[in-house]
Amino acid sequence: MNRGDAASAAPTATALPIPTEPAHTPPPGAPTPQRLAHIDGLRAIAVAAVVLYHYGIPGIQNGFLGVDVFFVISGYVISRSLTTAHAKSQGRLRSWLFEFYGRRVWRIAPALLVMIGIVGVLFALFEPRGYASAPILWTSIGASVGVANLVLLGSEQGDYFGATTAFNPFLHTWSLGVEEQFYLIFPLLLWLLLSAGTVVARRRARLPVIVLALLSLGLAVWFWRTNPSASFYLLPTRFWELAAGALAFQAARWVDTRMRGNALRLVVSWVALAAIVASMVGVGGADSPFPAALLPVAATVLVIWFAPVERAGWGAPGRWLRATPVTWLGRVSYSLYLWHWPVIVIGLWVFGSRGPIGILVAIVAAVGLAALSYYGVERPILRSRVAHAPLRRSHWLLGGTAIALTLSIVVVIGWQHDRFSRASPISLSVTTQSGWANDRMPNQPEQTANDIAGAPRLLNIGDSHAGAYTAMVTAAAKNRGLSLTIASHSGCGFTLLAPVPTDGSCATAWEAIDSARSGDVAVFIGLRVPRIADAGELEPEYVADSPVNVASRGAAIAQFQPIARALTARGVKVVVNSPEPLFGRAPYLCEDWWFAANSGCAFPSTMERSAEVRRAGLARDSIDAVVAANPAVTVWNVFDALCPPSNSTCSQHDADGHALFVDTDHVSGWGNAAALPSFEAALDSALGPENSLRAEE
Repeated sequence: MNRGDAASAAPTATALPIPTEPAHTPPPGAPTPQRLAHIDGLRAIAVAAVVLYHYGIPGIQNGFLGVDVFFVISGYVISRSLTTAHAKSQGRLRSWLFEFYGRRVWRIAPALLVMIGIVGVLFALFEPRGYASAPILWTSIGASVGVANLVLLGSEQGDYFGATTAFNPFLHTWSLGVEEQFYLIFPLLLWLLLSAGTVVARRRARLPVIVLALLSLGLAVWFWRTNPSASFYLLPTRFWELAAGALAFQAARWVDTRMRGNALRLVVSWVALAAIVASMVGVGGADSPFPAALLPVAATVLVIWFAPVERAGWGAPGRWLRATPVTWLGRVSYSLYLWHWPVIVIGLWVFGSRGPIGILVAIVAAVGLAALSYYGVERPILRSRVAHAPLRRSHWLLGGTAIALTLSIVVVIGWQHDRFSRASPISLSVTTQSGWANDRMPNQPEQTANDIAGAPRLLNIGDSHAGAYTAMVTAAAKNRGLSLTIASHSGCGFTLLAPVPTDGSCATAWEAIDSARSGDVAVFIGLRVPRIADAGELEPEYVADSPVNVASRGAAIAQFQPIARALTARGVKVVVNSPEPLFGRAPYLCEDWWFAANSGCAFPSTMERSAEVRRAGLARDSIDAVVAANPAVTVWNVFDALCPPSNSTCSQHDADGHALFVDTDHVSGWGNAAALPSFEAALDSALGPENSLRAEE
């Protein structure tokens, strides 16, 4: 997002007396850039909405739409800045682009790289290696080079509103990726417009932007139903919002000449400002960017046009937007946006659920860090001579060094991460020890997936729980001479609690099912019992006999039974897992003393076995219904493997004290090892005696 931008003073695009103020003190001889105070006011509203939404303040259910307001502001301010740069460059494209990109780099990169470096080091040292943290490394690298949105879209945490995304401290950098990608495209489009010699030519030059904006809106509508995550993260479905701001700048003079009356401007600007606020406090669950962003985008354009009316009293919205506390918040909005989300994530790791006091402390901490970033990084950089000097080779070298240093830091994060190092001498978290990572069992060589030409395949299909058994299925496939395909994605498990989506978000699972051939084994692993708690938060009680839940379970069984029949008819062996014992405690947090205050650590690490058996009753009934319809389906009894019948209690730890789970329900490497014998027995049962004899050989 383009917050607190100190755009260069542009030729006035409107006859309105727009109040301005110096963005910073430039060095001697540099032009005096000016910023629009009412734009800062809009930034303040947008960032406040995002922060309050992320902190769970009641009544701000759609506060994430503050991002859409930022996009419009960015399009407007960038057009203004580019127009000024075009005049200074005297029509020289290279000089124009260097002027623009130089200002963008100095504006965005320093504060961003400082945040990534500091937060990255904290997580490298203290963050537990749970499954929820896996995309942190890649998101931080993506944020460093402007593609965090693409990284997030392709990760297990692709759903911005999903539960596990709350553990990624760089999640919010997706919007910076959208803007930085916009900067690569839009300057060339605007060059065509600004280089046009006549008024008619300029009008025609606007057509590419208008056409692309309409196409972008069309894509947003299309992906609204087919791929909501792609619609949320990608520039092609967001371009229309940024273009709205750019076109608002281009049309400002035309609008000004046709709406001169202050009374009408006051009414329109008040209504538009109210519409922005109303869109953010509306009913939760709105789809972004379409249709939820339509209202705030249109309203933001109107406020930009009409808020700076001549009347300066408090009866004008522009006067409120120009109030000193509001404009201050607008100036620090970029740093506040950068820091508010890491503060939230760190709070989730350390404390779990947040009460009113915790929320207040987190907000104060975020504002304090934003002030430090603004006054310690942003302003000094923007006041320096280097930020105003033409780009030279030394600047490229300095910028490349900064990016390389940041990338080195985030690679250290990767080195600490369980996919890169299991026993780092640097990390302070005990979860770097062998046995915590669910893709490696303890005291065994690291498993790599089989790819045996012509061999039958073991297809591991399901949600994140299927991925949690990576080490186990890999070892079993090797022991049985099978190739291995893992098709796991969060929310894509055939849990028999709810149907698996068919909108494309679970394409990996459906492709694996379609590709299964005679002799293959399709193993369906999923969470079959509702959680007790998640991330320290007690889950709502699952009402088994509610009409909605009864219908959902029925639809899930009706979806899976034809799949099982079709697979067995093709000669594919089908295995489904039994329910697992579930807990409310998260061992991967609670093993490190600095997370002892986390609310998730207050849950017990043992549960009465009889209670767990009762809890799993509905899941067993659903599995029995599947087997009754297709007796060829094999049930893998993982429940007894993790909670032996000889025990009166189910424990999250084995006899040696090792945690079988990384969180409330995903197994660790030790859990993989404990479950392996029972899984191999289920495989042998599905494959038949001949395969069992071959395995023994």
